[in-house]
Amino acid sequence: EKNSFYNLFIDLLKETLDAENQMVAHLPVVIKNVANKDLKEGLSAHLEETKQQVLRLKQIFKSLNANPTGRSCQAIKEMLLE
Repeated sequence: EKNSFYNLFIDLLKETLDAENQMVAHLPVVIKNVANKDLKEGLSAHLEETKQQVLRLKQIFKSLNANPTGRSCQAIKEMLLE
């Protein structure tokens, strides 16, 4: 069994991955509904960056031989409901 710091690290990575995945799922809807061109471009760029972060997080899980599922980020869920 890995130590508690390792487990905490993995749990935080899982929450981060969930938050990023939620953003990837919801940002396209926000972008579609934004009228301001500059804001739309900024959000589109942020979406692409977020997709890259998801890929990097998946690589980290793979290199650690850890399961990336099992935790959700409640904070981002609440924010996206607003």
